Amino acid sequence: MRRIVTIVVGLILMRGFVRAQQSPLYSQFMFNKFLVNPASAGAEGMTTFNLTSREQWLGVKNAPMTNSLSVQTRYSGKSFINKLHFLHNKYNLANRKGNVGLGLNLFNDTRGLISQTGLAFTYAAHFQLDSKQQLSFGLTSSFTQFNVNKSKLKLEDSEDDLINNNKLNKISPDFNFGAYIISEEWYAGFSANNLLQSCINFSDLYSDKFKYVRLYNVIGGYRFGLDDDYAVEPSFMYKTTESFNGQIDFATRIYYGNLYWGGIGYRTGNTMTFNFGMKYDKFYFGYAFDYSFNAIQSASVGSHEVMITYKIGERQYRKRWLERF
Repeated sequence: MRRIVTIVVGLILMRGFVRAQQSPLYSQFMFNKFLVNPASAGAEGMTTFNLTSREQWLGVKNAPMTNSLSVQTRYSGKSFINKLHFLHNKYNLANRKGNVGLGLNLFNDTRGLISQTGLAFTYAAHFQLDSKQQLSFGLTSSFTQFNVNKSKLKLEDSEDDLINNNKLNKISPDFNFGAYIISEEWYAGFSANNLLQSCINFSDLYSDKFKYVRLYNVIGGYRFGLDDDYAVEPSFMYKTTESFNGQIDFATRIYYGNLYWGGIGYRTGNTMTFNFGMKYDKFYFGYAFDYSFNAIQSASVGSHEVMITYKIGERQYRKRWLERF
């Protein structure tokens, strides 16, 4: 029987990828929680556009690369005339017609021979608990295309039927659920990804299937105001599977005048993270650098992540304490 040399290796690597790190990695998750928790869509009450690009282990061939373009907004359901009336009260509580958040995320994640490109739609509901607390729930429906790059495959037989008779790309639907609460000083959230646990099988000739296991995220942070100009915010994100094979990020940032920030963190697996950024008008610019203390660092110049955010929109559904940075 004619056999494949690197396709089997690639599929084995995919098994490791699917089970170990199925969701993209973000070092600046605290600035765009929408990427890790669907319940945060529209939670700030504004329309937010975000572009995040991450290149992991720069200098290593075929290293992971992630790109995400997202938009989220708070849907008011009001007419133009009603909106004009509410402009006189800049920080009104959201009424029952203003508790809907909507989000859209287009993403691409590439790891060697394997890439996944997807589109995700999010619906969120926000409930004001009191004057300074908001509880949210969200649901995301996603469609992801998994692809094996044929051009990088080296075969024992260039006419192998397993390659020629089977398309090495599959589309997988799935759902994510999240809950999120925010107050004047702190926030916390929980999300469950890959609820359907879809299976991927590129060929009927290859009996094994690659199951997209459920992943769980827990995020949280607390902001301490030091004075009128400075604030400190420690935060964390815990990611785990149902077998509790987890990873945790700790980070602390210092803000100055709601215009500049810088911070340092640690990710389990011997990785230090550094980030800084600034606000200019309605734009937010952020940069993160990851330094690994593992052997791979000798062949790499670290991991780099760039974030650009633009916020616009009406503010009648946005409390003053939601201006977190």
